Amino acid sequence: MHRRKALQGLASASLASITSITTLGCSTTEDNPDVSVLLTLSEVLTGKHRIPFTLINKDGSRIHGATIKAYFYKLQDQHDEFMFSTTVAEHSIAISQNHIHKDGEVHEHLHNSDYYLAVGKAFEPGLWRANLEIQPTNGRDYTKSTFFDVQDQSQTPMIGDPIPPSVNPVIVDPGDIANISTADPPVAGMYRHTVAACLDRAEPMVIAFSTPAFCRSQMCGPVTAVAAELYNRWQDHVRFIHIEPFDLVAARTDGQLTFTPVAREWNLKTEPWIFVIDTGGHVAARFEGIVSAEELEPAIEAIAVTTRT
Repeated sequence: MHRRKALQGLASASLASITSITTLGCSTTEDNPDVSVLLTLSEVLTGKHRIPFTLINKDGSRIHGATIKAYFYKLQDQHDEFMFSTTVAEHSIAISQNHIHKDGEVHEHLHNSDYYLAVGKAFEPGLWRANLEIQPTNGRDYTKSTFFDVQDQSQTPMIGDPIPPSVNPVIVDPGDIANISTADPPVAGMYRHTVAACLDRAEPMVIAFSTPAFCRSQMCGPVTAVAAELYNRWQDHVRFIHIEPFDLVAARTDGQLTFTPVAREWNLKTEPWIFVIDTGGHVAARFEGIVSAEELEPAIEAIAVTTRT
């Protein structure tokens, strides 16, 4: 019982912050103390659920190209019960950012943001451990373990839930985008429609809550870029809406990160989030933390209409 309480404390502490995660070695292969596991989400729900994560070296750099298999255990009072295993896929996001030189010349800079994704097929409520068997591109194999809590409910809209008829900020003049967005560059078409108006018209939506300039999780820039990329491919079939979760006036004035009324209406506690909404106004898919176009696009395709007017 003492063991279970201790592990529950570890899981709660790790999920309290998206940037804090407990990592422990396991017995199948040796641990690598120079590597940490960073989960890029704050909650895991029952049933099928995505587990995105990154591997971080002690110098802060990310580990790429590793072959990983994940083994999931449910923690019990006396022992840990093996439940299932899955292969882990690596996803890459190409990000374009504009850099303005002193002479006013604008250069485009490209870089990638990568993450690993394990999809658990049958999570049950309680404490869990994931053992990650890792084969790096060079060096010896090693194992990392991470603990997390699985819940059956979420404060944010869940799959199948109706969404709030939010009246998010929109623009009339494209020159006003900077007042409601920190995207660089912003896509004007993602700031022309409110959630409420799209619900009234029974239009499918992709709603991205992200803030590239003030992101605490360091995932908002990549997620906003992914939404913009898919907007270019799906804008004739789905409405795309980008919403800054924080009050930009307060953030730009004194650095205070306060959730906006719209973000609070959705009960957001972290960022970024992407919600995919069907024509009935219900959540068809949701993604917390980092997500690639490869992972997100099938969910968009599933709710897209033949032609959006």
